[in-house]
Amino acid sequence: MNTHYNIYSKLAAALVAVAFPSLAKAQVPGSALDYMLQRPRVMKVYKHKRPFDHLFIDMGAGLNVMGTKKYKLGPTAEMGIGDWISPEHGFRVNVDAGMWRLHGKKVKYADLSLDYLINITAIASPGTYYAPHTFELMGIAGFEHAWSRNHGYQQDGWGVHIGMRGQLALASYAYLYLEPRVGLMEDQVSQAFTWHGYRPFGSVTLGMGYRLPEQRLSAPRVAHPFADGLFFSVMGGPAMLANEHPTTWDGRLGGRVAGSIGKWFDDYNALRLTANATSINQYDSKNHIKALGLQLDYMANLNNVFGGPKQRPFWVDFVGGISYNRSSDDLRKPKDSFGVGAGLQANIRLARGLALSFEPRFDVYTEDYAPRTWSFRKYDIPVSFLAGLTYTYNDRRVDEIEDVDDIRHSSLTVTGGLANYLNNMDKSGTLMPIGRISYAQWHAPALGWRVGFQGMVHGRKATGYNYAQAAVFADWMTDLTALSCGYDRSRALSFKTVAGFSLGLDYAKSGGKTNYFSPDVHVGGQMTTRIADDVHFVIEPQLSYQLSKRLTPARVGRFMPSLSVGLEYSMQHGNGKGEKVEKAERANFVSASFGTGVYTGNYGEMHPFRNRLSFIGEVGYGHWLNGVSGVHASIANTTVQRAYTKGNQNITALSAGYMMNMKAAMTGDQTDADLFQLTGIADLSLVGVNREEKKMKVTMGGKLALQAGFRVSKAVEVYVEPSAVIYCKDVEFKPVKHHPLEGEARLSIGTKYHF
Repeated sequence: MNTHYNIYSKLAAALVAVAFPSLAKAQVPGSALDYMLQRPRVMKVYKHKRPFDHLFIDMGAGLNVMGTKKYKLGPTAEMGIGDWISPEHGFRVNVDAGMWRLHGKKVKYADLSLDYLINITAIASPGTYYAPHTFELMGIAGFEHAWSRNHGYQQDGWGVHIGMRGQLALASYAYLYLEPRVGLMEDQVSQAFTWHGYRPFGSVTLGMGYRLPEQRLSAPRVAHPFADGLFFSVMGGPAMLANEHPTTWDGRLGGRVAGSIGKWFDDYNALRLTANATSINQYDSKNHIKALGLQLDYMANLNNVFGGPKQRPFWVDFVGGISYNRSSDDLRKPKDSFGVGAGLQANIRLARGLALSFEPRFDVYTEDYAPRTWSFRKYDIPVSFLAGLTYTYNDRRVDEIEDVDDIRHSSLTVTGGLANYLNNMDKSGTLMPIGRISYAQWHAPALGWRVGFQGMVHGRKATGYNYAQAAVFADWMTDLTALSCGYDRSRALSFKTVAGFSLGLDYAKSGGKTNYFSPDVHVGGQMTTRIADDVHFVIEPQLSYQLSKRLTPARVGRFMPSLSVGLEYSMQHGNGKGEKVEKAERANFVSASFGTGVYTGNYGEMHPFRNRLSFIGEVGYGHWLNGVSGVHASIANTTVQRAYTKGNQNITALSAGYMMNMKAAMTGDQTDADLFQLTGIADLSLVGVNREEKKMKVTMGGKLALQAGFRVSKAVEVYVEPSAVIYCKDVEFKPVKHHPLEGEARLSIGTKYHF
């Protein structure tokens, strides 16, 4: 026995000795605390998250109940739109409507709620990234503002709620959901009051929803210029007030016209800014609302959202946003009103980028919008149906054109012609000569802008008084030929559109007031014919709507058609090889000049002519940013003689502005080594005026100048400078009533030192 025991003992000891190293190697490394304590949960994220790229929309219907006694089930329906900020957290805006049945009442209600969403399934799933599961469980918490109506009595109040949602995926983009919800609502909404001021409510809804599919989100984005996706709309159509009784709608019709500009940020989302004018009949067909408004809308291409992005002959956009209106009628001064609105826009493609659009829409404004009509709970609800044209710019890849710099060119245009008011078209004596000079910049093959100066005059033969108008204008230009046929710099014939505004002053020695502020808005077209490599003949018809208070309220009399012809000179900002003109080696300079001129303030009082001449001295500094453009600053003093006063008048101007190497802009080559130089300058000025026994006055002014120079060495240039200067009329201590501005024509000689 002892022998066997010893043998077994030795065998057991040997087995333990052999197994111990293996057991030691099998132990998990690290501290046991790593497995006893819970590690921090990793927050899940989306790759390349952008606003509204995980958008979802859903709709549902169900039953509700309110209160704890004497209640019955009522119907409810909802519609929501939201976005997932991360796989775990999101938000939505919900609209609910239905009926509460309690204490024998049938209270109709509608509410607007903002909810926080938490995806419990995503939180419980491992990993950093998350894809939607077949079934998901979500938590909901939010608040709402509700409006109710019972037997013509209206109330509103606030509420809060929590809920759960079970969501079953039917496809990558569609789902079915069931959502129970409970909450508390203020008594005034239920219109059945309690001592504590609120009532519990609950609801269960079943519905379907759509979400942007994950596959679409992972697709690479292609970089496009900012202009890609810009769109413009012009629309018009009938409008009416829907808050009036339906039996009166046929006698309350009006109209609305609208112009819009917006941008599609991708194939799904856009923002749009709209200006509109509305006229709607009220209770008395002779007393109608006149309103001007602005709308900021979010737009979603529903066909792309539900069916994926592609070119379609027909598509529908959702439109919704906020608005501001200033409205009046025949019995009330203008008042401001704010509102929200929504609608749908159906589009039929006519050509590349051009669509025929139809937009039914409703808006909800405060009761100040239409003061002579019945309002729904202090709100007015105009409904409109507009039709018109929408043009969307779609980028044609710039790399398809050999000379990229040739696209981004500028031009100078000078035109002259005739203009007349629309209600005077049968009177040849009222025709007004009109002249324009403008600078245009093209940043894309078919899109550009221009700024310029315009002037027109007519004599006293037709009206009995002389009339003159001067204005600056800014326009947006679209090359329709480039849009339709592609960009071709050598094309013989091109058609363009023009739309913009001008700001100006007019002068007419008629009646008590001689000067009026005279802005306008205008549209027009351009036909250009190529007569040389960089020169085009231009014909430009234009129609403007004059906003000057000088004109009578007659709308037709404010329209002014014009026709002008002239020449356009195209300037490359490169050397013809797609390269920018390099900055000069000596990019800085200082200058000094002196000269003489004539000043309108003393022109009528000083005799003989030599006493009207002024003396001008100026010092300046300039810096070239590149071979074409630079910045300029100067200080100048003009001394003029004055009658009926002691001493001379000194006008000192501190100026800063833009300068252009005109020769480099025209040729596309560096010119710092050339003998002849040509520089244009445009400055704004802060002006101080001083005269003996007078306190100094401060006003504003501006200057346009052209310097023709000769380089006598690499560093030294001498130049001649004709210039035109304008001042605000209070540059005079006793302003002349019929002078809208004061001005000065100068001729100076000077020198520059380049370093």
